[in-house]
Amino acid sequence: MDTTHDITINADPGEVYALLAHAERWPELFEPTIRVKHVEHRGTTETFRIWASAGDLVKSWTSVRELDPGSRRITFRQVVPAPPIASMSGTWVVEQDGPGRTTLRLLHTFSAVDDDPEALAWIEQVTDENSRTELADLKAVAERGRGEVRTFADSVRITAPADAVHAFLWEAEHWTDRLPHVAAVRLDDYGTPDVQSLRMTTLSKVGEHETMSIRITEGTSRIGYKQLDLPPLLDLHLGSWTIEAGPGETVLTSEHTIRLRPEVAGDRESTAVNLAKARDALSANSMATMLIAKSLLEGV
Repeated sequence: MDTTHDITINADPGEVYALLAHAERWPELFEPTIRVKHVEHRGTTETFRIWASAGDLVKSWTSVRELDPGSRRITFRQVVPAPPIASMSGTWVVEQDGPGRTTLRLLHTFSAVDDDPEALAWIEQVTDENSRTELADLKAVAERGRGEVRTFADSVRITAPADAVHAFLWEAEHWTDRLPHVAAVRLDDYGTPDVQSLRMTTLSKVGEHETMSIRITEGTSRIGYKQLDLPPLLDLHLGSWTIEAGPGETVLTSEHTIRLRPEVAGDRESTAVNLAKARDALSANSMATMLIAKSLLEGV
């Protein structure tokens, strides 16, 4: 099956192409994209693994892209598709449409495992939903700018094995008994041991918040997540727990990448105040989690 989606963007084609060309930034740009991990990058050819929402599911696949900045086209194909997709390929086409104006087209060609008609209909629906969302997301960012993105991190050294530290973080169903700032937790999986959704009620200096995150674990060395239900100040929150095993200890690092909602960003002064407020709240909760993990795992 072939599909085409397009949108008109009031921005220069070069700016639109640049947004598409940097796939590692897609979790900041596209709502369905949770994580992108580069596998290989040679000249204009890149291979990466991507995790993204697909309806009520989370799917992961490996894609190869060919970038052509001269014609402003990016072709892609999935080399390790996620069932029920048997094959998926396509092209991003960025075209000038008058001064400071761009037409962006997204083309897909796909098939289903065993040519199953129900699976094909599901792939078509998800492709349509995600394509419309991605085009709208890209239009919004291209026309208003990315907004200020901040990344910050905190670390704690724990005298415990890395797998024990990972288990403390991944088995979040126990957090209500262990973490004072967590009032409620609901944990769901997606039929795969490396992806889960975490619904949580947290307490912070700026109040009580209901949040939902998709979490992805990569062995016992990293847990990354994208928060989908966000607190009032933010329109982006990406995070990770990095677990580095060392001689006799583990270094646990919590990293956050955030962006304010446009309506609360305001002028430079109010932006700085609200960014600091969000950073303080997230950093305080992360440090509380890491220090409690340290205390429990070290038996202090």
